Amino acid sequence: MAKDYYQILGVPRNANGEQIKKAYRKLAMKHHPDRNPGNEKWANEKFKELNEAFSILGDPEKKRQYDQFGTVGEVSDIFGSPHTRTTFEDLMKDFGGSGLGFDFLDNIFGDSLRGRSFSFKTFGRGFGGSRRMRFETPGGINLEQIFNNAQCPRSQNARYEIIINREESEQGVERDLVRKGKKLRVKIPAGVKTGRRIRLRNALQLTDSQPGDILIQIKVKGEMMAARVIEVNDGNFEDKVLKCKMPVVVDFWAPWCGPCRMIAPITEKLAEEYQGRVKFCKLNVDENRLAAGKYQVMSIPLLLLFKSGKVIEQIIGAVSELTVRTKIEAVI
Repeated sequence: MAKDYYQILGVPRNANGEQIKKAYRKLAMKHHPDRNPGNEKWANEKFKELNEAFSILGDPEKKRQYDQFGTVGEVSDIFGSPHTRTTFEDLMKDFGGSGLGFDFLDNIFGDSLRGRSFSFKTFGRGFGGSRRMRFETPGGINLEQIFNNAQCPRSQNARYEIIINREESEQGVERDLVRKGKKLRVKIPAGVKTGRRIRLRNALQLTDSQPGDILIQIKVKGEMMAARVIEVNDGNFEDKVLKCKMPVVVDFWAPWCGPCRMIAPITEKLAEEYQGRVKFCKLNVDENRLAAGKYQVMSIPLLLLFKSGKVIEQIIGAVSELTVRTKIEAVI
């Protein structure tokens, strides 16, 4: 069940942006560890929880997603939006003007700032000033720059295809993959089939000096490509789903939805198993509001089972493979 961020900030669900901002700043000041001697650990956790809640409710778009789908966030998300980042900068001024310390923030936001030459300890106790002044570190780096630079670069995965013969697929084989002069050893397990993907986690850190995986798709000579989950959209939904002659499972998902990533491997596996009997599709609800609205998608992940153009079954949440399989077997 999603966290109740409104309850954490003590505001009603119809609270406007200013009310949410005011509640956050008031509670953050109240739960500063310096104001809770002897309960610093509790205050740290409370402060972290408040920042996580504000990172979602303080940003209009994230708030909309939370209200509709129950999105959860992370404490570092407060750096990712000018709406929340600016308010946090003002809060820092409040800390400075009240003579409160900043060093505890290294523990709160340590994951976001790891590997960067910055520490909140560089702010002296009482460092702050007029709201008309730009809030800067003693070294002259403004807080906005720090927050922008603290954002971890988004991973960009690289994709390759390796072709092997039937004997190699049955016995297993090792192949070398060279990228930017760096050689990687790829172990292909015995029994692999066409369409199997092998993920080299964070391999781009070795070859490109940046985060990201290398995804390798295996192709066995003479084998047909295994069935895959097909991406559909508002434009082709009728042709790909409603007019399909076989039953169709549509996975309504979004990139920011953690539980959706738990369902994806299940639908991919079943797509191959039920090839020729059931069609599997997925639809991004953020990019395809018409279909999401038509079928009243209020929570994701959501699997809708279509037959002859009509919804005959639905599965809500990150359920088990057995649950999905049981529902499919009941309709085919």
